[in-house]
Amino acid sequence: MIEQSRHVLFQRRSALSGRTGAGERRLLNPRVCAGGHHAVSVLRPNMIVSRFPGSFPTMPMASRPAALVPTGWFRNAAYLIDRNPYMARFTRLKVLNTMHETGMVPVFYSPDIDVARKVAAAVVAGGCPLLEFTNRGDHAWEVFSELEKYCKKELPGMMLGVGSVVDPGTASLYINCGANFVVGPVLNADVARACNRRKVPYSPGCGSASEISQAEELGCEIVKVFPGGEVGGPGFVKAVRGPCPWVSIMPTGGVDSSAESLKAWFGAGVACVGMGSNLLTKELLDAGDYEGIGEKVRITLALIQTIRGVK
Repeated sequence: MIEQSRHVLFQRRSALSGRTGAGERRLLNPRVCAGGHHAVSVLRPNMIVSRFPGSFPTMPMASRPAALVPTGWFRNAAYLIDRNPYMARFTRLKVLNTMHETGMVPVFYSPDIDVARKVAAAVVAGGCPLLEFTNRGDHAWEVFSELEKYCKKELPGMMLGVGSVVDPGTASLYINCGANFVVGPVLNADVARACNRRKVPYSPGCGSASEISQAEELGCEIVKVFPGGEVGGPGFVKAVRGPCPWVSIMPTGGVDSSAESLKAWFGAGVACVGMGSNLLTKELLDAGDYEGIGEKVRITLALIQTIRGVK
């Protein structure tokens, strides 16, 4: 019995778990790998559950014979339920609402973790809680992982996401490193499914009304139009939103921080814009002018709010 119970895997279903009483939580869909029952269990603090035939019923840990507690078992049932490794720090709804409210997602890549940390800090100092770190270099995921750890500790309000994702394996890799959203230059249905399983927003690159519609059918809330300038610019967005006013679009490419560019895009009805080298310029990065980066982010955000008529 003890050997069998080592193979019990509990899948946490945070969206489906519910409080059942004082100090209790209901655990849905436990997966049993060998000869057990697929039952719903009510767990209380300091209690454990064994679902194998002939095993001891649920009892307080203190009263359970120590010799019968399986090796390696989590001795605190509440911890067993709440433990959720490899997940985004922010909910999908929180990230999507922040994109809408902020109106801008800075886009950036550097193989140097020190530079990446300073850019992230500068973006936050400028008032933007979003940053898309693109998957564009060898071992980029390792830099991303370290950057997310830094953000969690030093910039807890920063929602770090990954860009340039074209396949589900890469999406899963970055999600396991803490990505709060995933962006890609193309639409990939398998990436959408991988992100949906983990409740992580996915913004695929689309270049036609049909691709945008397909992305929405796959559960994408904010769709990236890429490359924004080449597929038709603000005129394309306005044309698509005519028959489909519910569409939320984030153009990337062809967007800069000038008033003229931002007025055109937001006037066409975009939800937000993605900006890379036109915001985090090569000149500022080469000079190590992180205060200048923060100031440019601040000015651009203020301009977007003015264009939107937000006081």
